[in-house]
Amino acid sequence: MKKSFLLVLFVMFSSFIFAQTKIIKSDKGTAQFENKDVWINVVLVNDLKSTIAAWNSTSENDAPGIRSTAKISLENSFIAPFIVYKINSDKISAIYYDCELVKPDGTTSKYKGNQLVFWKHKPENKNLIYSVAQNYGWGLDETDSEGEYIIRIKVYNDTEQITEFQLAVTFSK
Repeated sequence: MKKSFLLVLFVMFSSFIFAQTKIIKSDKGTAQFENKDVWINVVLVNDLKSTIAAWNSTSENDAPGIRSTAKISLENSFIAPFIVYKINSDKISAIYYDCELVKPDGTTSKYKGNQLVFWKHKPENKNLIYSVAQNYGWGLDETDSEGEYIIRIKVYNDTEQITEFQLAVTFSK
């Protein structure tokens, strides 16, 4: 009896802790989040310009093949989150995100995106997937340290943080 009670208590406590953190970690170059209001998918890409062009040139009934990455090098040193989303609720207000690059030593890059906008006008069609209105990315060079970097993306609305993504990317020279 005590063991089953403790097991139930542990499961409830674990569920509470994980439900409260809303942090999604990935070392695969992609991650997603969904709640009753919004579905969000983040894909790390090396060529943001081409990715956006492919996304914008595809019909609304199709999806372009977007290749994620979790590795960069001096030859391919640009990294950016490509973020798409779908609205699940009419009640949702404006959504913003901050993104920053955490270096292997735990410090953050002085270059970061603050209060970047998901949409300029609220999407009318809840059945479609949209890309964010503002994007951000980083280029690493020979002065940057090799190792694992974390791209931290905090998604929020006017009243609360919705989720946080932490996507790992490895830089080698």
